[in-house]
Order: sequence, then C-alpha cells, then structure tokens
Amino acid sequence: MTAAEPKYSPPSEQDTHVAILRRLLNAGLRARCIYDIGASNGSWASVARSVFPLAELHLFEPLAEYEDSYRRGLQWVCSTPGVRASVHAVAVDREGGTSALRMPHDPVGSSLLPPDRSEYFPNAVEVPTVSLDEFSSDRGLMAPQLIKLDTQGSELRILQGAARLLKSVDAIVVELWTWPAYGPTTPL
Repeated sequence: MTAAEPKYSPPSEQDTHVAILRRLLNAGLRARCIYDIGASNGSWASVARSVFPLAELHLFEPLAEYEDSYRRGLQWVCSTPGVRASVHAVAVDREGGTSALRMPHDPVGSSLLPPDRSEYFPNAVEVPTVSLDEFSSDRGLMAPQLIKLDTQGSELRILQGAARLLKSVDAIVVELWTWPAYGPTTPL
C-alpha cells in the first residue's frame, strides 16, 4: 500500500487576500483608515476588516447605486456591528467630472478605459468621477494608511490624482495588468 499523493488545491481569492493583509500586519502596518477603491460587493473590505478590526473603511464603488448585488454587499459591510464604514458611489480617477463606465455582462469587469461600447462592453452608465486628493480634502476624510486598487485598468490614473494623499499611505494593494485587457490605454 502506498501513500496517496497530496492533492494540490489553489488558495481561494479570499485566502490570498487574507495572506497579503496578514503579511502587511506582520510587517508592522497599523491601518487606522483603509480606502477600498473598486469595492465591488464589499468582499475585500470584509477581509480587510477581519485583519484590521479597528480601521475606518471608505468604500469607493461607482456601481453602488446601479448594481443590486453591490448595494446589498456594501450595505451588509456598513451595517456589521462595530464597523465604521462609508460607501462613496463615485469612480475614482485622476480628476473630477463625469465619465462613461463601460459595463460587460458581469459588472465585475466594468471599466472607465474602453472608449466605446462593444460586444464585450455593451452597456455604459455615466458616473461621477473624483480625484482622491480633492474628494478626501473636500469631505474631510481621514488619510488612509492602506489603499486597495482594483479598478480594471484605472489604477495608474487614480494614483496620479492622489499625489498629496499618497504621502500618508504606508501600503498599497493594487491589481496590475500584463496585457491590454481594456484597450490600448491599459497601463501594463
């Protein structure tokens, strides 16, 4: 009789997020304020809250008022006892204004980058855009020690609109692209 080979199973996305945040905690990060940009349904914020239970959360999600699953998830995060969280239904960009948020059939892939509607992006909605520097200053928001960016190619543009705020940030968790998934302006 031989021992069975252990079966490899890849970590879940949630496990990966927990591991990254615990590494930051173990490295000495003490996040009193976290900005979750591209908050979607609040799942990452829930993980961040479990690792940094005393942190104030600012959840930026332009589809918070358009997508029912996002609205319900974000409301759940905000209504959890002991959580200090605010939802901001805006798209963060390098500057304020309005922009077309292109939406595929699954809202998770929504992006400001595609210039036109297409087979992959058949829908669009006009959303308000803000720069982090102006929005946080105008609203008197606490400066974050941790920022998470998952915005389907707009990450660099967001950082360009946050030069002042970034001086207080200790860590950034950012989704990066290795191919132009959102057209030729996708930063690689």
